[in-house]
Amino acid sequence: MTAEEFVKACHYEKIDALKDYFEADSESAVGKIIQKLIQSGVRRDDLYRLVDTVLNDTYYTILLGLDGRVYPSFLNRLGRLQTGQQVLVRLRKEVP
Repeated sequence: MTAEEFVKACHYEKIDALKDYFEADSESAVGKIIQKLIQSGVRRDDLYRLVDTVLNDTYYTILLGLDGRVYPSFLNRLGRLQTGQQVLVRLRKEVP
């Protein structure tokens, strides 16, 4: 598996996790907590944004740590490190 394939696999894993977590009949511990929060009045969209952001930052940090360096594609036009959200937004555009 190439590094690019691994990053794409992480992206797909994140998408699958979000789908599972937010299904009404989810059997995962996270899904059950989310359903309880929704039932208590927390907005689903707010929870989704929160979990999505946590997963983005977590995967991004793991990927950087595994690599041990910063790829040029993780740098923005000014040469500054992009946030995990920025990188995954770019990946969403590249991955069908």
